[in-house]
Amino acid sequence: MRNVSLAKHTISIALCTYNGEQFIGEQLSSYARQSRLPDCLVAVDDCSTDRTAQILRDFAANAPFRVDVFENQDNLGYIGSFERAISLCGADVIALSDQDDVWREDKLAVMEECFCRRPELSMVFSDAQIVDEAGAPLGHTRWQSVGFTEREKLRFAQGKSIDVLLRHITVLNGCAMAFHAGLKKHALPIPANWSHDAWIAMLAAVTGEVEPIDSPLLQYRQHSGNLAGARIMTLSERQAVARANCGQFLIDELARHTTLCARLETIPDIAVSVRRLIAGKRHHVSVRQSLPRARLGRILPVLGELMSMRYWRYSRGLMSAGLDLIG
Repeated sequence: MRNVSLAKHTISIALCTYNGEQFIGEQLSSYARQSRLPDCLVAVDDCSTDRTAQILRDFAANAPFRVDVFENQDNLGYIGSFERAISLCGADVIALSDQDDVWREDKLAVMEECFCRRPELSMVFSDAQIVDEAGAPLGHTRWQSVGFTEREKLRFAQGKSIDVLLRHITVLNGCAMAFHAGLKKHALPIPANWSHDAWIAMLAAVTGEVEPIDSPLLQYRQHSGNLAGARIMTLSERQAVARANCGQFLIDELARHTTLCARLETIPDIAVSVRRLIAGKRHHVSVRQSLPRARLGRILPVLGELMSMRYWRYSRGLMSAGLDLIG
């Protein structure tokens, strides 16, 4: 039997809703079925025009735990709403939630066990089973759809989460994550050019340890209203998307890592090695984004990034270099 600390944590769920009446009832019911009930649900509704806010209030009246419902006066969007919900959570651990999924009954219990076993953790995140609109499994998981590899999982286990995330954002669903409340002072406010989940994961990796939970702790529902899909793409599809979006992606990526570098200036006690890694990522993206239009002019800078190993450390190796060479 593992030696697990008996120390418990208080846990808040941060839920954001918008016109979610079709599925919100199932999500709320899955909270009430948790083997480890949350201490509080903080629900922020972003000016819904359907019955979502009323469903939340009805649930609050009979829930087996505290429920605080907040209704935005103006539409903040999902990033602004999550920022508000997170700021209103007062527990030790904050678990993010979407409005249209269904949690496995031991989701909070499994996550709490991780924090008890490893007090140094800043964040945990799990896999998720992909289901259709009716809740029927589609035969794959979220980690499979984002290409989260066994090698990357090993890197997390070795304490190299920042190395993985600088090359490949594997945490693309806030609904599968929980983080220590101490992270709020570094992660808030959430910048507009980052998704809230990727930003929180990056700050967690910069300031502490991150642990992946290799089990699907929720059903991630696919429907017409999803902000992000979870289909597995073929290699040829991934290459086509990369070719089509590479230019704008690099512009956006440079802006994101410039923002990250600026935020790090406000956080003391970050290891010099971590600062150098992130500065290296920004330099690599800057080189790729500023390659000349003429293909011959691309050869030397691409070779420089290949020889420095930055294409392997921060991008997709030869695949990214090839894309840069052909323009």
